[in-house]
Order: sequence, then structure tokens, then C-alpha cells
Amino acid sequence: MKKRVTLERVYGYEPIPSTLTSRQARHILGAQGNVWTEYMADGAQVEYMAVPRMLALAEVVWSPAAARSWDGFVARLPAQFALLDRLGVNYRLPSVAGLEEDRLVLTDSVPVALTAALADATIRYTLDGSDPTVDSPEYVVPFALAVHDTGVLVTARAFLPLVRATKGAMVFFGSEAALPGARVAGIAAYAAAKGAVLTLVQAIAQEERDNGVRANALAPAAIRTAANIAEMGADAAYVTREAVADVVVWLCSDAARAVTGQVVRVR
Repeated sequence: MKKRVTLERVYGYEPIPSTLTSRQARHILGAQGNVWTEYMADGAQVEYMAVPRMLALAEVVWSPAAARSWDGFVARLPAQFALLDRLGVNYRLPSVAGLEEDRLVLTDSVPVALTAALADATIRYTLDGSDPTVDSPEYVVPFALAVHDTGVLVTARAFLPLVRATKGAMVFFGSEAALPGARVAGIAAYAAAKGAVLTLVQAIAQEERDNGVRANALAPAAIRTAANIAEMGADAAYVTREAVADVVVWLCSDAARAVTGQVVRVR
């Protein structure tokens, strides 16, 4: 049975085979993701099939293998979805895991266990093959599904809570390189990109204030990660991941309910 190209499978793709020598590997300049559109009616359907797979492929191609983390990628997806919403992109939420293959059993029931990649997602399912909606039963815990001689078709889908409905908070990552007076020689493109993030935060904060949605940004110094240490050395000035996480948690808490449109420097 042919495996589906799930988001996790795309993220696990390695464009440089381990069988190549370092000399041979130098000839691989990049990777390409194809979308076959002969059965796709319009651009919205193409977007649905390509996004966020294209985000996963982009991170694979632009990041060394040692710096990649599936869990880290998934944790950053909600912020990417917020940007895609603003751009009007018809993206697809990662598929629910647990229904990848047909199952043939000789008993009168089969266990069903489902998981969603996104921590805040709610799983809803149907037992007649129809597409789940917000009114479909919610999956809470694994259950035994009764089966019969004609079979049962289980379909599941992940749903995310609406930011406006929950009066949620968005936290974006900029950099102290985008702050006034920062030393940006040699990193102009990086600083400009991070400056654009800070401008976007201001726009979202102003547009969503009346909806009760908050938007803030962090402008951290270099974060102590294995990749940064390898590039900048162990003696450079770093901020810890724990310190950054503490600020994110606070900005998302009720204690920061009145804080929006701010850039928080973390050093």
C-alpha cells in the first residue's frame, strides 16, 4: 500500500543521501517539491495540497540536519497559520494520525487511537466516511470500534480554536538586530526581515485590538542553541531558551491581558 505524503514525512525527508561522499554531496544544490495539478480545479485546491508541506520542505532545505526538530517545527506552526490566515491562503491542518492504513481484523471490534500533531487541536470523527465537521463527535480517548462484515470507514480531522473566539494571544519572534542602534553590518537582509516582523506585529495589534486579540513580539539576543554555539562559539553572549520561554508564557497569560503591540527585548 502506497504511503501518504504526510507533513511529518515531508519534514523527515533528507535531500542529501547518506550514501554520498562529501565530494558528491556538494553537487546537490537544493530540493524541489512538485504538485501535480491535472486533477485540481483551482488555486485554492493547489494551496490546500501544498501548504504547510512547503513550509516543512523549506525548513528541511534551509536547515542543517542537526538543527531540525519535528516537535519544534510543529510548535511554530500556529504562528505560521496566523500569517497564512492574513494572506488568505487555503492551507491544510496536519492530518490526524492513526488512520493511515486499512485494517483487517477477525474479531468483532478494533481499537481506535488518534493523535493530532498540534497540541491545541480538537479531533472530530465520523464512522460513515463523511468529512468531519465541528458538530461531529469529539475524540477524547481511545475506544473499541464495533465492526461488521461490510466494514466501517472512519474519518478524522483536526480543528483549531479560533483566535478571535477565544480572545487569544500571538507572540512573534523578531531579533534585537531589528531594534534601533543595533549592529547590523553584514546581516542587513536578516535585520530587514526581522524588522518586517515587528511591523507586522504592530499592524495585527492595531487591527485586532477591538476583537480582544493580542499581538506582541520578542526581540531576543542570540539564543543558546547547539547550532548557534557551533557557529558563534561557546563564549559568545547568549540568552537561554528557558528565559525566552518564560516571557512567551507570560505574554500568553491572563496577567498580560492588557499588553499588546509591544516588543520585548530579552537578553
